[in-house]
Amino acid sequence: MERTRSVKLREKILSDGRKSLYLDYYPAIYIPETGKETRREFLKIYLYDKPANPTQKEYNRISKAKAESIRSERELQFINQNFDFADRLNAKKDFLAYFKAMAAKRNKSKGNYDNWYGTYKYLDLYTMGKCTFGQVDEKFCEGFKMFLDKVKSIKSEQASLSTNTKYSYYNKFRACIKEAFEDRLFAVNPLLRVKGVPQGETHREFLTLEELKAVYLTECEHPVLKRAAIFSALTGLRWSDMIKLTWKEVQHSKIDGYWILCKL
Repeated sequence: MERTRSVKLREKILSDGRKSLYLDYYPAIYIPETGKETRREFLKIYLYDKPANPTQKEYNRISKAKAESIRSERELQFINQNFDFADRLNAKKDFLAYFKAMAAKRNKSKGNYDNWYGTYKYLDLYTMGKCTFGQVDEKFCEGFKMFLDKVKSIKSEQASLSTNTKYSYYNKFRACIKEAFEDRLFAVNPLLRVKGVPQGETHREFLTLEELKAVYLTECEHPVLKRAAIFSALTGLRWSDMIKLTWKEVQHSKIDGYWILCKL
């Protein structure tokens, strides 16, 4: 008869007055790295033992909610025996091949596909062309983030990746990890405690009213190009959005005049 499996969230009072949160597994789980069984997994999440103000109380509430989220995830994996045979098989599968297949699914949108394939090329460089699911853990995810921060561009050995390129590439990596976790290829989400790459501030140029008037008065060899440029400046629509615009998306009312209703 199979034993009942459970994962409980427990607290341990530390000498400095804080509480350390940990998970209590029953029965014990086997840790391949140490070759031993254990019933405890310390989450490195701490609480104020006696919160003295609203800020500390709110900190405790958020920290405990995060710990409970981890506990629920672990319990589901534990009950489904994802720590056992199926997990060991998945650990041997090719992560790079999986990522490349995810990129190929985005080939209907050139911009999106280029971002995914660009991420793949840097993952391939980071892993030297070999990477299994078993190697993709929290340390790996942090390492890839640091790699993007330091690596020179594949297109130019003199330039580093821009802040927003790193942001875009790491988001594609995170999206793949999330999909793989939903496909049950990871027993534990390796990104659970890994922060993303912050997005950089962008500066967008725009035409003043005087400059736009000058464009209107300037002769252009291709009138349709001129009209498109003025239409884009007045509406804020990109070229890719304008070329797929249909008449039914152009709305009109006697009060507001003409306006555009479309999905970007």
